Amino acid sequence: STLNVLLELIKKHNLSLEDITTNHKKVREKSIFFAIKGSQFDGHSFLKEVLKKKPLAVVIEKNYLISNSNDTIFGVGKNKKEAKQKTLILRTENTRKLYAELLSRLMGEPYKKMKIFGITGTDGKTSTAYILYQIINILKGNCGYIGTLGVFWGDNLRESYNSKTEKKSSLGWTTPPPEVWFKTLQEMYHKGIKFISAEISSHALAQYRIYPTEF
Repeated sequence: STLNVLLELIKKHNLSLEDITTNHKKVREKSIFFAIKGSQFDGHSFLKEVLKKKPLAVVIEKNYLISNSNDTIFGVGKNKKEAKQKTLILRTENTRKLYAELLSRLMGEPYKKMKIFGITGTDGKTSTAYILYQIINILKGNCGYIGTLGVFWGDNLRESYNSKTEKKSSLGWTTPPPEVWFKTLQEMYHKGIKFISAEISSHALAQYRIYPTEF
């Protein structure tokens, strides 16, 4: 499978999480780039720029049409030598889904070792998730919270997912992206957290941010 190919590539080249990216500006020779279509930008539109940096691999969606698709880098190279550079091109049905699944595997699938309660819906997610967090801590202890109010467990409080902002009132997301979601779950697990109460937005579900987390 494409997932296994990526896992083998990561192991072979001893890649870190920083080498796996959806940001075309962060691509370098050891990178694995996932072309993801967002609301404002489509990662596929940056393939020409990305491939010039000669990453180890790029992951694109199967329905993305490219001219000269038999070429290793789809005709981006200016000459025959450049056109045969060894960038592995992988296709998948949904790059968002595969990206999240890959990160989940790399983080050791922490959700399988914890009980996670996901609160979704139009209104009341924050209040419900926080009240549930408090109830579980009273009855069972060792419960963490992920949502609009922050990320916290025990005496550990994080007011924002975004390290570039000092705002304490906003995380930027109700539900974080997969690289933050699975890293947070992994850290909580290693700190002895057994339960998590989390706000799960419909937007996050549609974008496979938390896939394949089990609730």
